[in-house]
Amino acid sequence: MNTSRTDPLDPNDAPATMGLKLVVVSGPSTGEELLLERGTYRVGKQAGNELVLKDSTVSRCHLVIEVLGNRVRVTDNGSRNGTFFKGRRFESMDAGPGVSVHLGRSELRFEVAERDEPLLLPYKQAREKVLQRFEREYVIALLLRHQNNVSAAARAAGIDRTWLHRLIRRLGLDVG
Repeated sequence: MNTSRTDPLDPNDAPATMGLKLVVVSGPSTGEELLLERGTYRVGKQAGNELVLKDSTVSRCHLVIEVLGNRVRVTDNGSRNGTFFKGRRFESMDAGPGVSVHLGRSELRFEVAERDEPLLLPYKQAREKVLQRFEREYVIALLLRHQNNVSAAARAAGIDRTWLHRLIRRLGLDVG
C-alpha cells in the first residue's frame, strides 16, 4: 500500500512571466532586442556576440552583461571609446529596467519584457521556441570555439558544412 502523499502546488513556484530585455533605442541597429535570462551576454560589432551592433564606433566585444538571478551587471570590456551612463564613463555597474547606456553612436536601454514562457504555450509552440533558442546558443558557442571557421565547427559538431551554413543564415548570424 502506497502511503506517500503529494503536496499541493505552490503558485509561487511557477516560472516568472516577466523578464528583462536590452533594446537598441538609437544608432545604426535601432530596434534590435536581446532577451536577457540568467547567463552572460556579449555586445559589440563582432559576429558571434549575442547582440551584434552595426556601429563602427563600438569595439568587437564592447560590453559584457551578466544576469545573475535578480541582478544585472554591465561591464565595459576594455573598449577604446568607453561606455557611458548619464554622461559618465564607467567600467562596471549594476543595471535594471529603465537604465540606458551609451556606446559609440548607440544607446541601449534595459526594459521589462513579457516572456513567452514555454510552459505557458501550447506544446508545439513551446517545443519550437526551446529548439530555436538551443540552436542559436549552440551554433554561436560552436563558432566562437572554432574562431568562426565553419568547416572546423561542422567537423567538431559532426554535421555537414553545407547544412551548418544554411543554419547560420537562417539564424541571421554573420561569420564574416
